[in-house]
Amino acid sequence: MQMNGLRVSDRLVRLAQVFTDQWDPRLIPLYRKLAADRINISFLYLNYLVPAGQISCLVEPEILTRLTRDSVPGGAIPVKPEAPADAGLVSAFPHRFDPAAIGTILRAVGRKEIQWYCMASSGSMLAIAMDYARQEQAVDVIARNIGLPENHVPIFPGQDYDPIARSLKTAPETVARYVESRIKTYGIQVYTGLTLCSLRLRAEALEKWSRAMSEKGYRFFYACAAPMDNERLELEILLDAGDPGTRSFDIDAYALSADSDLQNPMTVYENAEMICFHGPHFGDRYGIADKALGRIAQAGVPVWLAGCVGATVSIVLPPDTAEKAAKALSAVFEMPD
Repeated sequence: MQMNGLRVSDRLVRLAQVFTDQWDPRLIPLYRKLAADRINISFLYLNYLVPAGQISCLVEPEILTRLTRDSVPGGAIPVKPEAPADAGLVSAFPHRFDPAAIGTILRAVGRKEIQWYCMASSGSMLAIAMDYARQEQAVDVIARNIGLPENHVPIFPGQDYDPIARSLKTAPETVARYVESRIKTYGIQVYTGLTLCSLRLRAEALEKWSRAMSEKGYRFFYACAAPMDNERLELEILLDAGDPGTRSFDIDAYALSADSDLQNPMTVYENAEMICFHGPHFGDRYGIADKALGRIAQAGVPVWLAGCVGATVSIVLPPDTAEKAAKALSAVFEMPD
């Protein structure tokens, strides 16, 4: 498996929220609270397919001076401000939409017992939120398990900007503390007729399953994952698997054979849909996730999964809802002519 590089983030803080009832209107989503406080989300993982909806956001450490436990719904800050949940992102790119990349990387991290919180994909990257103190160790173990160019050096914070530009400013010029009334995008892509697989497997079984998917020629559109309490992990992966009646490979049966200790290792959702878009300044301005997810909720469209990775927003939806969601987004997101 050949990839071109690894990227490592600055120190961030992870905030998490779990809903016992994801549609309870009394509960304000964490991303909305952060938008109201004008706090940028560097990374977002949202999963409403699990029994309790989960949201994880990575933000800059200084926000702990602007938030208290009481000010965040659902006790979203998992630890006291004086002991922040230090986290960082390790991103591998490009994944080439290959399922095997996911299984290989997550198993490599698991072998070293590196604490990780969640993973989400963009159109090019797999980004893993993990213990900040273990980032360099994670980079080392991932690099040994994937193919990288011979002269590859991981990209650490500050390496994206030339020395002259760095001397003139303390942060990239794309960082902004405001949001346009209509946010610019490079266009909104709508994908339909997809197969969403929700797996609960051990890391080694997931690696076997993902390699089998790769060998059969399957490619993913979006993927996200998080560890479970029983030494397994939960992976949601959106595939273009074709019509169920004409598949030559039983993806559900293979998941069962890969981890035979679990009676029901996978749930399959047919005809899932996805909206994906990216634009200038995404990842650097507060409120983009709230604008997108809030507008879709107002349109009465339920969200299954969402991820904000780099400059890309990915939203996975039930059948026959993506066009309605895209129309709702056009009110707040500007698309090129």
